[in-house]
Formats: sequence, C-alpha cells, structure tokens
Amino acid sequence: FVSKMPSKMWILKSEPKEFSIHQLEKEFRGRWDGIRNFQARNYIREMKENDVAYFYHSNCPSPGIYGKMIITKEFYPDPTAFDKSSPYYDSKSQISKPKWFSVDVSFQCCYKTPLLLQQIKTIPNFAPNPLVSKFNRLSVIPLTEE
Repeated sequence: FVSKMPSKMWILKSEPKEFSIHQLEKEFRGRWDGIRNFQARNYIREMKENDVAYFYHSNCPSPGIYGKMIITKEFYPDPTAFDKSSPYYDSKSQISKPKWFSVDVSFQCCYKTPLLLQQIKTIPNFAPNPLVSKFNRLSVIPLTEE
C-alpha cells in the first residue's frame, strides 16, 4: 500500500455560523459548495483527491485556521446552483452546462490552538499570499510549501 502524496494545499474559508470545522468533525465528510466567485471556482476545479485543505473560519471574532481536511472527491457540478430553495441558486447555471462546482472533503483534525490571522500576518513567507491581503474576498486560496 502506497499513500498518494498531496499535489497541492489549499485554504478553504467558511463563516463558522454557516459551516464550521466542528460541524465537519461531527459529520466527518462534507460537500464544499456555494462558491460563487469565478477565481475561487477555478481553484475548486484544480483540486485533486488527497489534496490537503486547511479550514479557515472567516467573518468571526477570531478568524484563522482551525483544522485540516482532505479533498475526497474532485470537482463536480454544485447541486445548490440548481436548487431554487438554496441561497446559492443561480438561474443561469444549467445542469447541462454548469457554472459552479463543489468538492467533497473529509475531516482530519481540529487544532487545539488555531492559527489566527493576526499570527499568520507575522509569518514572512505568507506576505505574498492573498489570505493576508486587506482586500481578499476569495473563499478558496492555494498554498505553496514556501
């Protein structure tokens, strides 16, 4: 048995009131959906099975990385785009020609002490990363090993 090494690493952001690492821990597996930004969507399409993703809580009193997950299913059409009762419904997205995509993730761990944004900003190699940009609104961000 040979374990496949992750080809990429990602930060996936969610507001904890919408979906949190603790909710993923209880459910163990989940669908990462509702992405409605074209750049973030393009990143979703780049994700591969076994890629590592860090769960970032955003828009909360202490934003930061709270845990780790693994991509378990590569991109597929986001079903929320076709569900008229979903806040993520998009009338312009068609099942035959979807605009939006999801990936499946599985829980790996919660960090006892999260890596908060204020700490991340002090890491020199993080300076060029969009996560620390004042104007970053992306909910999916690629990471490099540097």
